[in-house]
Amino acid sequence: MKRKRTKIMVLILMFIMLIVVFFFCYKGYNLHYYTFTEEFKKVDISTALKIKKYDNYNNILKYEKITIKNIFKDFHLSRDKYFDKYVLYDSNNKIKASFWIGIDKSFVDLLKDDSLFYGSLEKIESGYFRELLTKRSIKDDVSLFKFLEKTSRHKVNIFTSVSDMREIYASKYLISILFPESDDISLIEGDYKGYVFNSKILKEVSILYNNKRYILTFFGLNYFTDDIILDELNSIMIK
Repeated sequence: MKRKRTKIMVLILMFIMLIVVFFFCYKGYNLHYYTFTEEFKKVDISTALKIKKYDNYNNILKYEKITIKNIFKDFHLSRDKYFDKYVLYDSNNKIKASFWIGIDKSFVDLLKDDSLFYGSLEKIESGYFRELLTKRSIKDDVSLFKFLEKTSRHKVNIFTSVSDMREIYASKYLISILFPESDDISLIEGDYKGYVFNSKILKEVSILYNNKRYILTFFGLNYFTDDIILDELNSIMIK
């Protein structure tokens, strides 16, 4: 009887050990699989930029449904499928400053549509981002960026759930392709909602309005000072 009880205990211990080994092998594999190995720059969201719109100006620049104060009379205009491009040249015919304006879908809408213009993701199945947006109640780009900033800072280990490993991996991936050159992001509040990608050479402004992303990019920050850019943003009118 004692021998039989010992055998049972040994079998139970062996079964437990097999479960433990399987657990660590399974989690170890996924920990390696969902390790983001590409160059990754953490995103920082800075203090909000407040916009207070005004319309007491005469010279108007119009692009589809958006108008702003026209300070680009000395700029050369060219157009393509996506942007109107205004370029200012110096006396040596070198580019001194440039302003681009265009419209696109928000990043959230692109993810909902599974429009992975970012590239192919072998580790993330089609439709994953759409489910993630619903799961985390992400409604617009601003809430998406706040989620990415927070999630990408999470540390993973053998005890992290596979679901969380995948989520952290996906967050780092999105950051790496959405704003690889940005030093930080300024959120826009006030009469319009949006955000600014800040870098040493440009500011890319996105105004979110009626499920569209109105993009205004200012190249040449020696010319386009913070005061000039803020004045331009305050002059925005969207119908």
